[in-house]
Formats: sequence, C-alpha cells, structure tokens
Amino acid sequence: MTNNGDIQYLTDITNKYPTINLCYIASIDNAESIIENGILSYADVKHNNIKHKSTANPDVQGRRERKFCMCSGGLQHIVHDLVPLYFTTKTPTSFRMIRESDPGEYFFIIVKWDILFDANSSFIFTDGNAACGDTRFFCDLKHLSKIPWAFLSENGRAYHHDKEIRQRNAELLIYPKIDNKYFAKVVAHDLAGGEKLTKLKDRYNLNVEIIVDKDGEFFDV
Repeated sequence: MTNNGDIQYLTDITNKYPTINLCYIASIDNAESIIENGILSYADVKHNNIKHKSTANPDVQGRRERKFCMCSGGLQHIVHDLVPLYFTTKTPTSFRMIRESDPGEYFFIIVKWDILFDANSSFIFTDGNAACGDTRFFCDLKHLSKIPWAFLSENGRAYHHDKEIRQRNAELLIYPKIDNKYFAKVVAHDLAGGEKLTKLKDRYNLNVEIIVDKDGEFFDV
C-alpha cells in the first residue's frame, strides 16, 4: 500500500543520493531478447525455454529457488519468480561478473521508479542479498527507511565484512516482469556494445537513452 508520504520519502532519497538507481545487469548476448520482451524472471526464462546466456552463480540460484517471500498485494512467490534489481550498478555481484570476463560482455538497464506503481506488478525489497539468511524482506514502501541508502550510494568496493557484502547487494524484486516501457537508460561499457544496443533499440522502436560508460559511472572495473 502506498501513500503520499511514501512517495515523498522515495523522492527525497533519490534527490539526496543521485547515484541510487534501479539497476539490472545482463549479458550483451541477451540484449535482443531483453530489448524486445522486457526483463523476465529466471523462472520464466527457464520455463519458456528462452535462449539466453546465464550469468548466475549456481549455489546462489539454488538458495533463491527455495526461498519464498510475500510481495505487495499479499502475493507469495519464490524469489526465482521475481526480476531482481539492485540499487546501484557497483555491487559485489556485478564486480565479480565483470572481473571474471570482458566488461564489454555486459550491459546495464536503469529502470524507472514508476515500476513500483504499476497496477499489474507487485514488489518486495530487501536490505541485502535475497539469498542470505540474515536479509530482511519488506513489501510495503513505509519500510523504505530500512534500506542502507547512504552505504549503497558510496562509490567504492572495499567491502571487508560479510554484512557489507550482503547489504551492498540489497534488491528490489518485481513480479511478474519488467516491461521495456520502464527502461530509463541502457548502458554499454564500450562503443561496440553501444552500437549493438542502438541498433536493437531502433529495430524494436524502443524510446530509451543508450549510454556508453566512458567515465566509469556505472561499470566498476
């Protein structure tokens, strides 16, 4: 349930911490499917046999596959039914993925906050990685203050404790999907990625800004 106070608090947070965004990281090989269809949950991709390159950690995915959570509207889902968004592109998870391969193999989608108010969607947010036992889940915007916003807004990766690593991976999870109309920006690491994403945007008539991250604003490499 939302009210004007919740919306104002969210506005204040995004104004105070301009680096806070709703972020999704994906393989550039999956770009066409995502640009065309929006962002689907892990479960939907698997159920519909959609060709994709998985970037998931098998151990983490196993825990997410077994975890149930209560979303807004009183709907219960397993975590794999939901699309995971982070509040920053510079998470321990994205850092690991990018360091283990070429940064040009990935791209980010910055999602509009309006997704929270889509009548056909439900959500839940966390104060850490959804797969961790210590993480708390919230399905009402009145609990937004539980998120460690100041820590998430920091531009760094010197995380020495499990709690810091867990919190830096705080999530907003959306059911059932994120339609491409909610894409605010699509971010490539290099010019080749930018050219590919621009061609796909034009092919599917998607009105979205394509950015090449020349200054390292989004990619932590």
